[in-house]
Amino acid sequence: MKRLANVARLCRLVVVVTALLVAGATARGEESATQSDLESLLHDIVARVEETTRQQNTLLRRSRVLSDRIDSAKRDRADDGDPSGDRALQRDLRSARLVADQLQGLDASIYALTQEGVATRKAIMARLDDAIARAIARSDAAVTSEERERILADAIALRSERDVHATYVRAQSRELLLGLDVTVADTDGPDVIAQKIEVVQDQLDIVDEGIVALAAEILAAEEKLSLLRGMLELLQELRRSEDDEIDLDRPLRAAELEGNMSELSNEVLALRARQERRRAGISPLRAKLARFQAIASEMLRPAELGKDD
Repeated sequence: MKRLANVARLCRLVVVVTALLVAGATARGEESATQSDLESLLHDIVARVEETTRQQNTLLRRSRVLSDRIDSAKRDRADDGDPSGDRALQRDLRSARLVADQLQGLDASIYALTQEGVATRKAIMARLDDAIARAIARSDAAVTSEERERILADAIALRSERDVHATYVRAQSRELLLGLDVTVADTDGPDVIAQKIEVVQDQLDIVDEGIVALAAEILAAEEKLSLLRGMLELLQELRRSEDDEIDLDRPLRAAELEGNMSELSNEVLALRARQERRRAGISPLRAKLARFQAIASEMLRPAELGKDD
């Protein structure tokens, strides 16, 4: 329970800091923004996240292809000794580093957009809370039961809208928590370090959950891909069959299936690359956790020696 309380407190801190950053970065203050202004801003943020994610997926697929090609070249390098193969390997290594740098830039963009999105949703939720409170006050003052029923129905609809935003805020705050670079300062005492240890542990949990979720997405996509492949093979078999009646739509359906399979294959490639990036984040977090735990142990050791004396 203590750990959950710390996580909740840190998530709230992330949201508060985010709101301050957004308020300072935008010329238009959120206090004066209308509900319509905020919803328009949120729509723009979501569109920008989607576009940045598409760019990220393209680079992730490129990164995966380069990684496979580099691994293959390294295995073959010792066998043939072909200098042209070595040059190709060096070229792929340079491309992989460039792609990694570009991905880091997109990561930063998505993180900033997520911060802005969380702050905007929180502002919308605050306005919805005010609208709900006003609706309840009007319902209490309503003269007829019909009027009171109508007002309460509006309040329930507003509450449902708020709950949707709250769900997004919780999920996105976890991603913001994962993005926090937690460090130990010289002035940190045992209690602060203990809290930071719990944050790193929670970051590891988020990474693990992300890997599991991506594995489920990959499995679902591969199962769908298998079904599409089976359907395509059936269509091709029917086209080869001498007894088959002419079906002018069948080639179009086959072409559509091939297009869907290509898109799905690209999606699986991007998902696998995302999963590998998540896995790559485990070792640094574990090393950080071990380092923090060692610092905490060193801080507690003099106190324990003093008790023995």
